[in-house]
Amino acid sequence: MSLSIDIAPDLQVRLNKEAARSGMDSGAYIARMLEERLGRKRRSTARLSDRESILLEKVNVGLSAETWLRYHELIAKRQDEMLTAAEQASLVALSDQIEALNAQRLEALAELARLRGMSLPILMTELGIKVPRHA
Repeated sequence: MSLSIDIAPDLQVRLNKEAARSGMDSGAYIARMLEERLGRKRRSTARLSDRESILLEKVNVGLSAETWLRYHELIAKRQDEMLTAAEQASLVALSDQIEALNAQRLEALAELARLRGMSLPILMTELGIKVPRHA
């Protein structure tokens, strides 16, 4: 089936860029987006498999608010060049912990994307996960 749509020029430019970034032409990119979007509605009413539930739990594991507060305090002290050796060791340990959690989260997301037959960026968009600006 063939379908023609009229879109604003700026949207066409964005579409072409995203399609190119995904290694597709714009028609294939739109078809894939529609399949994923329509499939998402069907999936949202379906029960998650046990494996999907486990993976989503891994994605949602994080640090406590207190730990994040301490991390940001240490970052601020480092930027102000007021960090003691003990605080530096604590900051390194927290940074390692954050990196390990993020790696586990990414592995779980990648496996979930494979299970659902979609790309990681599309899954992250579907789940509302944004890539930090500094990444």
